[in-house]
Amino acid sequence: MQRRACFRGGRVPGNVVFGRPGTAGAETAALLAEVGLGGMGDYLPRQLSGGQAQRVAIARGLVTQPRVLLLDEPFSAVDALTRVRLQDLLLRIARRHRLTVLMVTHDLDKALFLGDRVILLGSEPGAACRDYRVPHPAGMRRRAAPALGALKAHLLDRPVAVPVQ
Repeated sequence: MQRRACFRGGRVPGNVVFGRPGTAGAETAALLAEVGLGGMGDYLPRQLSGGQAQRVAIARGLVTQPRVLLLDEPFSAVDALTRVRLQDLLLRIARRHRLTVLMVTHDLDKALFLGDRVILLGSEPGAACRDYRVPHPAGMRRRAAPALGALKAHLLDRPVAVPVQ
């Protein structure tokens, strides 16, 4: 989802079910409604904002009813307010669908807010250097939680070293 959230041809529902012929229209409409795009079935990708296009991509990821949703910098091409709204949407969807979300990001704040676990990679491709559990007291996620600030400071103060064995 890092580069282009929608395919150029076809309308929004076709983007959601891309590669899944025979997917029911009602299922697609329900997914679009769930990501906040109900009633946009006649839109073309070029008519969508960046945030709307990312919502289409999230719906496309859900159409197969996965257990794991893989995201690569899903919010990098949207403004700050849209990013916050999309993060909240992703949390609701992950909870509702009982998904494990594996997200690649360079944004430590985003990783700490969204994640239950943060794995930092080093300069060696794919080599994990540090692995942290993220504290979310009583299951509550707050962007300004003191525990997240403390963990962020800890992470930023320690240089990335050799891979974890």
